[in-house]
Amino acid sequence: MKRTIVFFIVFFFMSLNGFSQEKSQLRFNSLGLKIGWYNPSLDYWKNESEFKNADFNGGFCYNVFGDLSIIKNALGKWNMGVWQSSVEDNIQGFGLTTWTLTGMTASFDLTYQAKQITFYRITPYIGVGGEFIYLEQKLKFENKETPSPVNGSTIIAKGLAGFEFKFSEQWAMDLEFNYKIGNYKQDFKHYEANPNDPENPLEKEITEKISLNGPMISIGLKYLF
Repeated sequence: MKRTIVFFIVFFFMSLNGFSQEKSQLRFNSLGLKIGWYNPSLDYWKNESEFKNADFNGGFCYNVFGDLSIIKNALGKWNMGVWQSSVEDNIQGFGLTTWTLTGMTASFDLTYQAKQITFYRITPYIGVGGEFIYLEQKLKFENKETPSPVNGSTIIAKGLAGFEFKFSEQWAMDLEFNYKIGNYKQDFKHYEANPNDPENPLEKEITEKISLNGPMISIGLKYLF
């Protein structure tokens, strides 16, 4: 998948190179809403945590977005949104436990529309982008007091491809596939047996790097200016 994203990047900049002498056409082009499904890897939570038997299948994401014409077939696309992944599992001593990770996102993508191969008002496009994510992780225990949320932030990269279907002069629909690459870090407290004082285990803090790699597919409706 990383090779695919590298191909997107190379093809994208080769496409833009042909328009490098074009006069800038900077203008606000559209505004829309989209809904999608994002399935991040979350490898630590799936493979090493107390939730490794839970069913991690991703979650819905919701975005407001807009397109900005730059030069010829090149567009800038900004997105602001939120996604959430949540699982439940019975954990010994804690009862039914709910784990929730919420990401609030702001991103900017550079895309190239292949208008020369538009068919039936459908135009394919590809692009690359970067995304800032503010993360909040919550735990809710059945038999214990609920702890405070854990917060953090990170920046990830993505490659994307999609189709724009223009069904009127003012309205269009986007069907888009993203693949995101990145991670975030989280500190955890681990306890080990203390041979000198069994009543007071040794506390150790470790930092885990947790993958956010994964696909996102979305559909959006936008108004064209």
